[in-house]
Amino acid sequence: ISALSHDSVISRRNAAIAIGQIGSPVADMAVPALIIAGGDTDLSVRHDAVEALGRIGSRAAAAVPMLITELTNGDPSVRCLAITALGRFGTPAADVAVPVLITALSDVESKVRTAAALAIGCIGTPAAETAVSSLITALADTDEGVRRHAVLALGWLRTSDSNAYPPLISLLNGSNPGLRRAAILSLGRIGAPAKVAVPALQDCLNDPAPDTRQWAAEAIQQMEES
Repeated sequence: ISALSHDSVISRRNAAIAIGQIGSPVADMAVPALIIAGGDTDLSVRHDAVEALGRIGSRAAAAVPMLITELTNGDPSVRCLAITALGRFGTPAADVAVPVLITALSDVESKVRTAAALAIGCIGTPAAETAVSSLITALADTDEGVRRHAVLALGWLRTSDSNAYPPLISLLNGSNPGLRRAAILSLGRIGAPAKVAVPALQDCLNDPAPDTRQWAAEAIQQMEES
């Protein structure tokens, strides 16, 4: 832990990396020092400290304010790591971060937008329910990865917002098999509130891909049972 304040950048980086790999309880004891390292003058040290905090997870909840600050970092990789860490913290630790994660859905970097959608889904309800409208907007993102994770996040949130259903249903009839499967999984998780999707899911029972047909059948069953 003391090496996190060493004069050598390499020593500070190695310390942060090692702490992230060790796990609790030693890693838990290092959280205050990692938070300080998150403001290191060297970007690589900050990068490694943020990643270590993400590995520790919700036990490092005291780092949430610092991680929120890192969402304005000029390095997109640091922003991604901070977002990923917040997603790992989950609810209730990262509830306060939902507004800035919603903002991150509009980040100039697609990998940051993707990470934000994933983190929002991981944080879950009720706090992340405020992000649903932004996730619906993200379904039209120019990047496929962002669209796919926005689809999955809506399923993880089991959103009851009926505005989400038409764009998800449209993906069932689209040409992208990856997005189709993601939409099937999400609609199945949402369950009965999304029963309007049943006809389109029934059409997927004729999909040429066996796994798509299976997931569609399971989604229909989930809707009937919920």
